[in-house]
Amino acid sequence: LNVRRVEIDELDMSIDELVSTIDEWMMEYTDPHYEIREAIQSAFQDGFVIMAFYNNQLAGVTIVIHTGFEVFIPTYHLGYIATKKSIKGRGIATQLLTKAIETSKGKISLHVERNNNRAIKLYEKMGFEKSYLRMIYKNK
Repeated sequence: LNVRRVEIDELDMSIDELVSTIDEWMMEYTDPHYEIREAIQSAFQDGFVIMAFYNNQLAGVTIVIHTGFEVFIPTYHLGYIATKKSIKGRGIATQLLTKAIETSKGKISLHVERNNNRAIKLYEKMGFEKSYLRMIYKNK
C-alpha cells in the first residue's frame, strides 16, 4: 500500500471523477457533489489531499481543508475519508488517517455521523475524542 500526499497536477482523474469516487465510497454518509467539490478545491489550494494506492489503483482518499485558524479551532479539518468498498477492512483508512495526523502535526478535527459506529471506533482508536455537538442553522 502506497499512502502519500497528492498535488492537483498529479491526479490521473478529473476533479469531477474524484468527486464521484468519493461520493460512491462514502455510501450513505455522502454529501452533495457541490459540497465534495468545494472541499476538494479548498484542500488542493490551502489544505492537502492524501491518497492510498493498492496495486497501483486508487484505494482510498482523504480530503483535509485548512480552517484559517491556529488557536481558536484546529488548523485543519478532515472533510472526507473514504476507501474503496471492495477492499474495506484492510487498514487503509487507518493509514490515511495516520498520514493526515502527521501532515497536520496533530492540529486536526473532523465531524462524523452519530450512527457511523465503525468510523467512530477508528477515530477514537487513533486518538480523537468527542468534543461537542455541532449544530447548523437550517432556514425553514
